[in-house]
Amino acid sequence: MPASCRVISVIDDKFTLEFECEADNTKALIEELRSTEWGRRVATLLENMLPQIPETFTIHQAKTKFIEEFKDHIENGKIARVDMDEEDEEEILVVWINQPVELPREFCKFKIKEKKTPSYYEPPEEDEVVY
Repeated sequence: MPASCRVISVIDDKFTLEFECEADNTKALIEELRSTEWGRRVATLLENMLPQIPETFTIHQAKTKFIEEFKDHIENGKIARVDMDEEDEEEILVVWINQPVELPREFCKFKIKEKKTPSYYEPPEEDEVVY
């Protein structure tokens, strides 16, 4: 997707600047801006002009992102599945585990509730001898 950047008005309207830089994609545009002094100046102006907008997720998007980020634990069987639920009128992610796994308390601003499946088991410690 073509990407471009145009600055029409600079902070405090002290002067007007028109700048255009085209690239094949957003990544190439950022690389172009970082590669030259004028590009870094324009990037700084853009950063000062644009407010910081936190990324927001729906519970469905958070579930999908969680599954992507914890794909290894899902594939090796430590996490059985991820569900959505409501607790005290608040949407939460429910993570069903088969084995102990390190999980964050929150993910994409949604609380995580950890539940053990009926087939949950603790693997033996490395020091233990299993006969």
